[in-house]
Amino acid sequence: MHAIIEAPAPPAPVPGLLLHCGAEIVRREELARIETPKPTDTWFPLAHEDLVREVEGQLTGAGFLIDSANHSLSHHGGRYFGILQVRLPNHEATGYSWVVGLRNSHDKSYPAGLVAGTRVFV
Repeated sequence: MHAIIEAPAPPAPVPGLLLHCGAEIVRREELARIETPKPTDTWFPLAHEDLVREVEGQLTGAGFLIDSANHSLSHHGGRYFGILQVRLPNHEATGYSWVVGLRNSHDKSYPAGLVAGTRVFV
């Protein structure tokens, strides 16, 4: 008779970003230093920092805790991507975590956006 002993699961990895097009990971404070272009008659750009602050506020207001966050910039600060790993207090998720992805641009390449889903640990 052989017993199969499973090792304890490793701690959940922090969310990461797959960087391309010259993007680099930045600290949250650096988002506030990016100048937001002036609006036009048909386009109103949103500051990267404002987007992150608003999403974080809505998440915490809904009772979520933000465990970790990664932020990246590319195209001289004109494009932002970020990912937040979130959880609810007293709710243990085993095998997965909840994540929220953010994007924004100052060069009209895409509008501000948000996606939410799960990250599966294998």
